[in-house]
Amino acid sequence: MNRTLWRHVAPVLVIVAVALGVRLAGLDREAFHIDEIYSSQFSDAKTQKILRFNAKDVHPPLYTLMLARWRGVFGSSRWDHRSYSVLWSILGLGALGLLARDLTKSPGTAALVMALAAVHPLDVFYAQEARMYPQLAALATFSSWLLWRWFSAGGRSKSRERWLGWAAGYFVTSVAILYTHYLGVTVLLVQGVFAIVFFAHRRRLGSLAGYIGCAIASAMAFLPWLNFVRSFRAELYSLEHLRWIPEPGFADVTGIFSRELVWGNAPLHAPWSLIFRVLSIAVVIGVTWLIVRYLSSAARPVGDAQRETPWLHVAYPAWLLFGPVMLAVAISYVYHPIFYAPRFSMLVLAPFLVLSGQALEQLPRAFSRRLGVLVVGLLMVSATIVQTTVVSRRGMDDFAALWKSAGPPAAAIFFPSFKAKEASHYVGSKIRSANRSRVEDIAASGMPSVIWVCVHRGSGWRPQAADKNYRTWLFGLGPVKKAATVDNLDVFTVSVATRETLPPPINLE
Repeated sequence: MNRTLWRHVAPVLVIVAVALGVRLAGLDREAFHIDEIYSSQFSDAKTQKILRFNAKDVHPPLYTLMLARWRGVFGSSRWDHRSYSVLWSILGLGALGLLARDLTKSPGTAALVMALAAVHPLDVFYAQEARMYPQLAALATFSSWLLWRWFSAGGRSKSRERWLGWAAGYFVTSVAILYTHYLGVTVLLVQGVFAIVFFAHRRRLGSLAGYIGCAIASAMAFLPWLNFVRSFRAELYSLEHLRWIPEPGFADVTGIFSRELVWGNAPLHAPWSLIFRVLSIAVVIGVTWLIVRYLSSAARPVGDAQRETPWLHVAYPAWLLFGPVMLAVAISYVYHPIFYAPRFSMLVLAPFLVLSGQALEQLPRAFSRRLGVLVVGLLMVSATIVQTTVVSRRGMDDFAALWKSAGPPAAAIFFPSFKAKEASHYVGSKIRSANRSRVEDIAASGMPSVIWVCVHRGSGWRPQAADKNYRTWLFGLGPVKKAATVDNLDVFTVSVATRETLPPPINLE
């Protein structure tokens, strides 16, 4: 390997090594939370069951199928589950480097962008979670790079071979995105708008036809899964599983640019939250100003010549940053809330980092560039350190100990009901959240019985909610005593009376 090539490769290898070390450190320190438990349980089944589980849930099956194969080779510990996400995070880092290199035409800037991603708290957070977000983000970044290479490859009919390989790669990646997470369609639609406008404007009719054919083929490849899901329910999304996502407000939409994209999911409290928010806003304003400055200076005449404006190299990542967010917000109001900033931000992290790298390289002096890189890097490293030292994923070990020492009761009711699945994972046996019919059967037996009502402290109660109606009815069955508060659950014991003394139904409507 010659010296020039090694000078470019060596920093990349160091960055990848640092990224790997940061992501593997404490990988199994925190407990599984409910979403990871779903990943574990779904991937523990045979292929046909995995397909059925995902069809009834809110995600397509590719992540679960691949996680099952990964576990079959490496094992089923928490470390084994999460190391699959680490793999995709590192692959995404490589895809980001390729995208940044081609958009900036600078290996140094590409290395800078990769270095920011290596220590970015959001990327590190999801790399240490057994969920599909690193896989989705890596595929989205890779597809953005493949499409850019398609833009750069030429498009006349006689040079079709120059772009056909990139088109084929883009098709495969698009299908993989659709089968990884439904939200990936926002990225694909945004890419599609840019591609159609670009090819039409440049009169590259061959590439335009090729892109349209690629989009149709991707949709056709997704149809078998769509038909399979329709055999279980009428809609692609299980809206019952999305009740927890609120309609996005102004703060949610703007906050993604001044919170998640800079300091991720780090749990910060006053005064640090205010300090980080101010610094984050300063970073976003600085990136915007430097990009505008870069474009305006590049458009100025130099002598008798006019330099070519590199607007496309900025417009593309900017559209990939803002487009999916705007589309997801629009869908949230027209269809159903799907925009949850802490997770959705993974889809637009790569273009944000590319724009940040472009902006930092436009600082006028070498000293100011180094200072800018230092400030942004320290902000992200600090958030990552906070994130890794504060426990954010809590299991139910204490609840399991209480269950084994004082239980099991005649029945247990959980609010919200999915907490029963989480409890089952930690207790080691299946626990069902009992419905009203089951509780009435217990009372009809005539035997003194005790049931548990387990209420998660983070659950809100709407006046018209059926859960509140049911909970109020349960507390009227007999003497109520608060047994404990464990793992953020308030556990109440209710001594159930006989059928003759059961209270009538309570209607809160």
